[in-house]
Amino acid sequence: MAQSIISKGRDINEAISVGLTILNTTINDVNIEVIQNEKKGFLKIGKKTAVVKLTKRKNTFNDSSDSGINHQDFIEQAAAREVTSENMIDEFELMEKLISQLDIDEDGSIKEDTLSETPINETSVPTNNNNGMGKAWVENGLLQCNSSSTHYPVITVPKGINVYKNKERVTSSSLIITQEDDIQIELAEEKIETKWNISMDKNHLKVMLNVFPGYKITRTLADVGPSEHLKLVIKEEKSVDNSLTYEDIIKELDQLRVKYGFNHNEIIKAIETVEKGEFEIATGLEPKPGKNGWVEVLVKLETESGLKEKEDGSIDFKEINDIPAIAEGQVIGVVYDPVPGVPGVTVQNDPLPAKQTFPVVLQLDKEVERVGDQIISLQAGRPKVEKRGLFVRVSVLPKLTHKANVDLESGNIRFRGDVEVLGKVEEGMLVEATGDITIRKEVNRSKILAAGAITSYGNIMSSELSAGKSNMIITELGDHLAKINMNLKMILKLIEQLTQSPAFKNTDFNRRGLKPLIIILLEKKFRGFPGLVKTFNEKVTKHKKEIADKRFLDVSSQLNQCFLSLNRENVTHEYILNLSKEIHQLYEMSQTPVEPEAFITIPSAVNSQLYCSGDITIHGKGSVHSKIYAGGKLKIRGIIRGGEVFGRHGVQINEVGSDMGAVTKIAVPRDQKIRIDKAMDGTTIKIGNVAHTFSETTHFVNAYLNEEQKMVLH
Repeated sequence: MAQSIISKGRDINEAISVGLTILNTTINDVNIEVIQNEKKGFLKIGKKTAVVKLTKRKNTFNDSSDSGINHQDFIEQAAAREVTSENMIDEFELMEKLISQLDIDEDGSIKEDTLSETPINETSVPTNNNNGMGKAWVENGLLQCNSSSTHYPVITVPKGINVYKNKERVTSSSLIITQEDDIQIELAEEKIETKWNISMDKNHLKVMLNVFPGYKITRTLADVGPSEHLKLVIKEEKSVDNSLTYEDIIKELDQLRVKYGFNHNEIIKAIETVEKGEFEIATGLEPKPGKNGWVEVLVKLETESGLKEKEDGSIDFKEINDIPAIAEGQVIGVVYDPVPGVPGVTVQNDPLPAKQTFPVVLQLDKEVERVGDQIISLQAGRPKVEKRGLFVRVSVLPKLTHKANVDLESGNIRFRGDVEVLGKVEEGMLVEATGDITIRKEVNRSKILAAGAITSYGNIMSSELSAGKSNMIITELGDHLAKINMNLKMILKLIEQLTQSPAFKNTDFNRRGLKPLIIILLEKKFRGFPGLVKTFNEKVTKHKKEIADKRFLDVSSQLNQCFLSLNRENVTHEYILNLSKEIHQLYEMSQTPVEPEAFITIPSAVNSQLYCSGDITIHGKGSVHSKIYAGGKLKIRGIIRGGEVFGRHGVQINEVGSDMGAVTKIAVPRDQKIRIDKAMDGTTIKIGNVAHTFSETTHFVNAYLNEEQKMVLH
């Protein structure tokens, strides 16, 4: 039966060409039936593709009359037809079909089989020289017999032995011999050749040689004492035979173009080894890393919490912080350029560039100025240097001292610098500062927001405290970028594969850019990706004022242009690749702890919310029905009654729970510990995804996860 296919194309000419390619034949070897002519339609409505049926002829001879179609006419017709925007519909159909069939698998590697050697058991039978009449024996590997006129020894021949009697091969498993017979015995030797292979790592810095020495098995007859019915026994001796030579290795290295870093001692060991082993026979020179640009700070930045502990363990509330201060014109720090690394050399003697180094991303607020490589203060105040990876922000903060209560009479306080409130913060009021906030009395039903630290000498009642909020925002945005970049790398990989396929090369995507292809990929394979990008962009927009590093804004704009915008910008593979690299740099920066960290230090909290990118310390009575998040360590010297607390770098608490059954939850990441002096019945602790609820009061709890990710309680 003749082979037939239905082929589609933008026009008759393309439909025929596609079909001929699939059938792997020429126009002269098929019959062509036009099923449907192409139709452009009006405003893309009613557009139709060309459809033809190609049937392979049984006899391959030149006869174009049967087809009823002049192929040259189709060529001329196609040349006269312009490519319009409507043609993209067919391209989309082709690419949608191709992408729908994709199956995205995780990369895997095949482990090479290892050779195993089965030891050969050696059978030995003591020699017996009692050569009786009518018997045969084996002595020193030679078969001997002493027959008589009335009795002849019988020999049993096991498999693996060829016996020739009087020059004729014996085919039976036993035979009778006499002293006059010429008996010849053949024992086959076995030889296993040495196996070896050479591999090179992906960076061409190491060449490894794996050697599996061969061996030779020599077989002889084992000595057996005289017997009327003698069974021959084979004795085997195994000897290692490593046939690998120095010349073999050098020849293979030459094939791999290895020219540098030969380890001749390892090569000698490899050719002399009697056991299987791995040898590093060539080693390149790894590049030496350089150093990114940095800022050396020349002034004191750290502010003590101001709460000093006496010898008896109590707190000295009279001790006041020593706040760092600088004068106008004082040098705050020095900016250093990046130091490039030293290139390495591959085993193929090619240069191996060192990892690229980058300058600092320096942001100077209006109170400071850069002169040459120095950063100089333009006013007196408290210096603040915020470091997170390559990003460095330098400012000088003034201080506002509010001597009364913060209430309706004073109004809310918003200040660019440090704020000290000598009175209370009363209900419904707000204190917000770009530096540290210090409050001498109580905080009641109000909101305290600081870019730096918060220190309160009075209790916190039904209030919200947030310290280092911008740091938490950066960390949160970094977590979103990690998810986005994971998907982005998969999209890049698929684009690389698709652009090499014949289906892609037959389209105009190369000329128009990748935007149409990206639209199809998002629709068919990455439907959740636009949602990730949208969530990230919304968070960037919401916290735009708090984000000092403007690179987050740039990345948000680029993601929107590539994956959310409906316009037709010419997006290239290189553009997306550079975007992925920038996202990765921002993610790494976001995971770097900010220097110096913010902190919250208070005596107690009731029905409140505390958020801090650094440590939180509650040194008084403790916490009641509060929600606490510490980006650093959480330390509570008093009691927790109800609520939820989290310490990213661990939790240490004196007492948790209550007799009234208030639900109390304590959580840390899976690599951190929870320490509690007294955990009451009903208290729940959670480390990573592993939770435990105490059914009775337990003292001196030290909880963590072991290597099997099971919770350990000491």
